[in-house]
Amino acid sequence: MLFKWNKLKLLTAGLVACLLVVIGFKVIQKIDQKGCINLVDDLENSTLDIKTSERVRYIAIGDTGTNDEIQHAIAKSIKKVCDQKGCDFVLLLGDNFYENGVLSVDDPLFNDMFLDPYELVDVPFFAVLGNHDVRGNTAAQAYFTLKATNWNMPNYSYNFTWGPASFFALNTNCFFLQWSDLLQKLEKSNSKWNIVFGHHTLYSSGAHGDPAGIVQTAWNQYVGSFIDFYYSGHDHHLEHLTVKGEKTEYLVSGAGGKNYSYNQDDSFKKASNGESQFVYKHNGFVWTDITQDQIEVSYFDIDGKKIYSFIKTKDKSLGINNLIISFQFVNVTIY
Repeated sequence: MLFKWNKLKLLTAGLVACLLVVIGFKVIQKIDQKGCINLVDDLENSTLDIKTSERVRYIAIGDTGTNDEIQHAIAKSIKKVCDQKGCDFVLLLGDNFYENGVLSVDDPLFNDMFLDPYELVDVPFFAVLGNHDVRGNTAAQAYFTLKATNWNMPNYSYNFTWGPASFFALNTNCFFLQWSDLLQKLEKSNSKWNIVFGHHTLYSSGAHGDPAGIVQTAWNQYVGSFIDFYYSGHDHHLEHLTVKGEKTEYLVSGAGGKNYSYNQDDSFKKASNGESQFVYKHNGFVWTDITQDQIEVSYFDIDGKKIYSFIKTKDKSLGINNLIISFQFVNVTIY
């Protein structure tokens, strides 16, 4: 009897061990599918070489992959603003391909939702993954870097330096799993300005709103002190938020294809722990100009009309942000 009992325990333990292995494999497989495990090496791309200049100008836009009239109209306005004000590149903030990402590097959605709409925007695009992108083949978006000259996603999280700023692309589908690597890179940064861009918001009054409080607390305690600007999409509107006691500016630009225009009573809005300086529920994008001493940010609507702008300066002696000058164009209907 004792022998049978011990044999049963061994069998049970073996089954439990096998179950844990299977569960562990499934978890790892799921994490890998979301791009939470970086490629061993960044895909080779000369666009990521350090650019030495005194100034860098760029567009930030997210939630673009709709392949409709709105996406094409915004692309034309980006072209117009870049021609007028100058652009070195575009930050693509995720949900690049609705509704379920792409299947392979040969997926026609690359043409329909990226190459065709932005054909005339003759600058590099630096992309991150959104929650809709990870429903498909995440590796295909990374390896498309080797196929298209203007598409850059050399890894699921990566970084590059351009002029006075360092840029850190973050796969926010993984949250804490990517933060350790980000923090190490931020600690080594010698740039005057540090810019992080990802898909999910950290502060937002849009439909998705803020993440769990523990995420904000951990971010502010361990990462936020290194960052001057955080760009995100996910919520389909334009917004600028600040947090009392924090130096980081939070810029939401998730209206590159999607929007909240349909919401007549503004019921999409949620309370945020951040203080909203500006919010706009229709389509548009953000343009930024960085020099050694200041950052100028302008928000544009679907027609390329400026609707909001602010300037942030940095104390030359202390190396800290010390002033925000903001103004809002009063002839714009915010809601």
